[in-house]
Amino acid sequence: MNPLDVKDEATASILSEWNLEFYWESDSVTGTFAIPVSGKWYFEWTNGAIGYAQRFGITDENYPWAGSTYSNSVRMYNSLGHKNYTTYTSYGQTWWSWDVIWVAVNMDDGELTFYKNGVSQWVAFTDLLSSGQTWYPTTNPINGLARSNMNFWQDSSFAWNKTKQNNPDSNGVGDFYYAPPAWFLALSSENM
Repeated sequence: MNPLDVKDEATASILSEWNLEFYWESDSVTGTFAIPVSGKWYFEWTNGAIGYAQRFGITDENYPWAGSTYSNSVRMYNSLGHKNYTTYTSYGQTWWSWDVIWVAVNMDDGELTFYKNGVSQWVAFTDLLSSGQTWYPTTNPINGLARSNMNFWQDSSFAWNKTKQNNPDSNGVGDFYYAPPAWFLALSSENM
């Protein structure tokens, strides 16, 4: 994650574990790598401490931070379904501490699918291409202290909180907790 792009710095945010662990209260952070405009891309997310509600997913390069509102993002909430820009929709199963959530971004078809512990929660969004924006991974809570651990390919143990699983992508790149869906690649420089 990008330490130069932490939003709402009124509260203490800590990036650690090579910028893959983010501990915060009502802050947010985006990734350092943009999701390429074509291809199928994959990363994993888990959390060790849940605040009131946590959200993660992708956001575009122009998103403004205004309290708890992202006007240009698509993301999943732990208990509130998902939100596309400003519209909430019921989606998927509730998740808890240390559940592993996959984020599968299919830029060939403009689709975003979330998985919980290896099980698809079905396609959440189908219009990623319509905005013409560049998308980045993002994570943030609504309220309350929370901790996120991201895995773009580096560490399937999520900072030694789970047992490493050593699953690479279709190119043989990475160390994921779950095997990525077929033809989805790690969001890493080796694949770009």
